Amino acid sequence: IRARGGDPNRPVGFGFPVDCRSLVDPPVPSNYFGNCVSATLKTTFTAETFMGEEGFLVAARHVSDSVEELDGSVAFKIPDILKGFMTLPPGAQVPTVAGSTRFGL
Repeated sequence: IRARGGDPNRPVGFGFPVDCRSLVDPPVPSNYFGNCVSATLKTTFTAETFMGEEGFLVAARHVSDSVEELDGSVAFKIPDILKGFMTLPPGAQVPTVAGSTRFGL
C-alpha cells in the first residue's frame, strides 16, 4: 500500500484464509483430508492507515488482532465475506494471501 502511494483516502483492507479444523466444536480431526477452510476480510481502512513510517507494523498488528478474534463462528461467515468482496468500492486495494492448510504451502 505504501509502495503504491496515491490517494491516502482510498479504501484498503486485507484478507486471508483460515483453517477452521481446530476452531469448530467439536474439533475436526487433524487427519481429516477435506476442506474446512473459511476466510477473514477486513475492509474498514484507508490507505493512510498503512502509509506512514510504521505502516508495516500497523498492518501486522491488525492481522494479529484478526487472528486473535477467530472463533468457531468463522466457518459460518462465508456468506458475509463474499458480500464484503462484492461490495468493495471501485479502486479498493485489498491484499490477500493464498496457500494450503493441508500441504504446508
